[in-house]
Amino acid sequence: MLQSFRDGMGKYGKWLVVLIAIPFAFFGVESFFFSGASVEETASVNDQRITRLEVQQAIQRQRAQIMARFADIDPAVIDDKALYAPALQNLITTRVYDDRAQKEGMGVAPALIAQVLKDATLFQQDGTFSRNQYLAYIGQLGYTPQTHSRFLARELLASQLARGIASTGFMTKPGLERALGDLEQTRDFRYLKVPLPEAGAGAQTDVDEAATRAYYDAHPELYIAPEHVVVNYIELSVDQIAAGIEIDEGELKSRYQHRVDAAEAAKQTIVSQIFIKPRADGSHQNILHELQAALAAGADFAGLARAKSEDALTAGQGGEIGPYDPDKFPAPLRSALEALKIGQVTPPVETEMGWHLIKLVREDKPTVGSFEAEHDAIAAEFRKEKAADLYQSQTERLREAAYTAENLSVVATAMGLPLNTSPAITRDGGEGIGGDPKVVSTVFSEEVLKGGYVSPLVELDDARAIVLELKEHTPQQRRAFAEVKADIAAVLTIERGLAQARERAEGYRKRLLAGESLEKIARSEHLEWQVNTGVRRYDTDAGSDVAKHVFEIPAKSPLPLVGAFDSANGVVVFQVIGIHSGDTTAVPKQRRQQFERAMLEATAGGELSAYQGALLTTAKIDIRPQPKDEQPQ
Repeated sequence: MLQSFRDGMGKYGKWLVVLIAIPFAFFGVESFFFSGASVEETASVNDQRITRLEVQQAIQRQRAQIMARFADIDPAVIDDKALYAPALQNLITTRVYDDRAQKEGMGVAPALIAQVLKDATLFQQDGTFSRNQYLAYIGQLGYTPQTHSRFLARELLASQLARGIASTGFMTKPGLERALGDLEQTRDFRYLKVPLPEAGAGAQTDVDEAATRAYYDAHPELYIAPEHVVVNYIELSVDQIAAGIEIDEGELKSRYQHRVDAAEAAKQTIVSQIFIKPRADGSHQNILHELQAALAAGADFAGLARAKSEDALTAGQGGEIGPYDPDKFPAPLRSALEALKIGQVTPPVETEMGWHLIKLVREDKPTVGSFEAEHDAIAAEFRKEKAADLYQSQTERLREAAYTAENLSVVATAMGLPLNTSPAITRDGGEGIGGDPKVVSTVFSEEVLKGGYVSPLVELDDARAIVLELKEHTPQQRRAFAEVKADIAAVLTIERGLAQARERAEGYRKRLLAGESLEKIARSEHLEWQVNTGVRRYDTDAGSDVAKHVFEIPAKSPLPLVGAFDSANGVVVFQVIGIHSGDTTAVPKQRRQQFERAMLEATAGGELSAYQGALLTTAKIDIRPQPKDEQPQ
């Protein structure tokens, strides 16, 4: 088996570099080049050291993978401290696999590592490997060529061992048949629904204040108002600038005329033809005369072209050649077309290829309305263009004004912009500008939240930017009892109603166990009830919530079997009356193949998980405490 692992190394080498060599050009890596990081031990696995620098590098790889998966995420919202534990766990697991692989005599040839690096697009320039690009990248992460090579070798070896173990997973044919039979098993069941009591108009007032107060005191974690802020902000946008730009009517008319001229210049005359090849006996002339007679009688040119034209390229398109370009038409055709108007057909024209009947079909050109009709659109376009030209300089002016200002009101006055106030913004976001992750990150930054400074410029997109300052900050706190009293009363009302429904359901369950039929109970109690037969576990149209509970019952349970469960609107009481073995012979081939693949993947995953668990259990692992400055808050 180990030899087959070695033979397969080349197969997976190329894709591995995608996972372990994601570029970090978007992130400053200087933060983890601190004193002693490259030698300070964070953990050890079977006496193999894991340094603090390795953990920080792993964190950066996880960060980059998150950025690659969620393209629109703001890097500032990714908490490196929260990535510490999973990054360290991944390193420990890799070390365990690497150690085991080496003990089994596995290894990675230097030539394979060289090939992986050569094939990685990350290190290519103009399609070939760039040593300078490679050295710059690994240097950015604190690697030397030697340490990076060892890192790749360890990752390749660990991954190959894991894939090798996973590939050993298998199921016997009888085992697959039994599993498929379980999947195809059908069950028959009945059920009735016990609804919640109908809430009267004063239902919530029936819950006394003592009960609501007791619930409030017993569940302090349920009624917490999150920390939130309200900010003042100034917004600068291209649309805002455009709204204040004055328009000169002369400029608009000039632009309109330019549109008219451009439309005229873009005009194309579309022509079609009926082509007839010459015959040695001159019979083509008869064909041409017949075509001319048909056209004179009102026949459709396109229809005749499809039926009679001997040009295979244009006949199927009703003879349409396309735009008329004098430079591409033979001289005889140009001469015939010059005197033609739209809709007219030339007499037969001879060229070196044969005989042509040419029709000027139509003129295609952009449609331009009257100046009055186009006025508003041209004015908006004109304002947008001028505003875009002014936006960059205005943005820099706002950036500088915010940097030196003590408060935003001064900036608003200087810029001639309104001072706005946001809705409440929590660390999870909010309405309006609070919906932008960059704004949330800025609002809760040290300089704004605690320092009270005007923020740096925040660019929301290419055409909008804001600066902001803290107006109000409300720490996380428990909501007042009076504020949540009605909500608690509603919860208690539902809980009491559910308790009543459960009590009724228990009574019905006992009656079923005593031999009374479910149908009789449902009819006497005026309850909704249903019977389902031949239901498979993956059916979705036969009370799927009930079927889920029905199929949780062991197949060899004595029948009939009675059960009950809470649902969204009350309690469901069900009775299982039949469990039937699945007919695997009737399973379609495609579904059988999909099932077999899924079972093999699940088995392989289980084998790998068990193997990994055994390795971790028997390994000598020593983990140092996480540094306080890297612990999640």
